[in-house]
Amino acid sequence: MSNVHLIDDTDGDIDGDRGSSLGSDLARARQDVEAYVAPDIELVHPNLPGYVLLFRSNIQFEETQKWRKACNTRRGRGREDELDGGKFSTLVVAGANTGVKLNGAALTDSTGAEVDFGNKEFMALFDVATRADLVKAFVITDAAIGALANKIMELNGFGEDAEEADRVPFDKG
Repeated sequence: MSNVHLIDDTDGDIDGDRGSSLGSDLARARQDVEAYVAPDIELVHPNLPGYVLLFRSNIQFEETQKWRKACNTRRGRGREDELDGGKFSTLVVAGANTGVKLNGAALTDSTGAEVDFGNKEFMALFDVATRADLVKAFVITDAAIGALANKIMELNGFGEDAEEADRVPFDKG
């Protein structure tokens, strides 16, 4: 008696047990990846009870580098650039924001559209022209902006030191 087993592959089922071919498994994996929508991060507004701020959970390293570059202060020839931490925190909060909720319901503008820090009507309400200025106006304190930025970065998988913007290593165990 031989330990060799022949598999009838006329149906394209190469492992004989799963009921699908490797090709369709790979196609399904691609479909699953393409259909994936990263969930929003919900953080309670540190100063306004009832408000929840929504943020993306899929910030890319390249985005953090752009924010970082926008926050560097040139120190002059032969001296290192200096990062403006407050500005960086503001850009993280502004750039990652996807919405605002009040008592569990999405905050909307006069057209019924859900607002984020880029909504023109929301900005006009606070008489500001940029997302970053709206963050400063709506979040109220620099300490709250810094705390939000640190939590956003942490929940996006970046290290605790927002200035370094290093990825937290995966646990290989």
